[in-house]
Amino acid sequence: MTPDVSIVITTHNEEVGIAGTLESLKAQIGAPAFEVVMGDDRSTDVTIERAKAVGLDVLRVLHNAPDPASVLTTRQQALDMAFRAAKAPVIITLDGDSNVPQGWVAAMAGPIIAGNAPAVAGPITFAPPTTAVARWQIADAAYYFEVAARLAPFGAGGVFFGSFAFRADLYDAVGGFDAIGGALTED
Repeated sequence: MTPDVSIVITTHNEEVGIAGTLESLKAQIGAPAFEVVMGDDRSTDVTIERAKAVGLDVLRVLHNAPDPASVLTTRQQALDMAFRAAKAPVIITLDGDSNVPQGWVAAMAGPIIAGNAPAVAGPITFAPPTTAVARWQIADAAYYFEVAARLAPFGAGGVFFGSFAFRADLYDAVGGFDAIGGALTED
């Protein structure tokens, strides 16, 4: 059976947060039907083992083998691999250290499944940062949203890829990450 939603999570050394993220998704099994596609970006810790230990039947773990000649970041390459492997007509991106509230899958995918929106961005919370990289990501996101808010009066805006849903066909329609080339962030 084809799922209604593919939840794409990229991971790189997320051993601290991945189990909690997957447990919060496990609590939402039902409608809409979903799969979780985890694109692991060369984790050297026990991220994959912790993810599999959750026992989430709808989890598929993919291993990214980055192309060193690509201008894309390794995370962009992992996202691209996972987007292309996704089976559902709706994709939701989620960070590996996220905590999703009850009803999050339905709330994110619902407007798209109903045909009312091509994309939806929503709020998300994260596990407490335990590494310097995690703290940097929080600062990076705050800066990103500040810049997006300042540009909003001019018609620009922003979404956070840590909680973003879109019609899967739009990824190819815009040319995927290849169309934007290298960037400091995927958002």
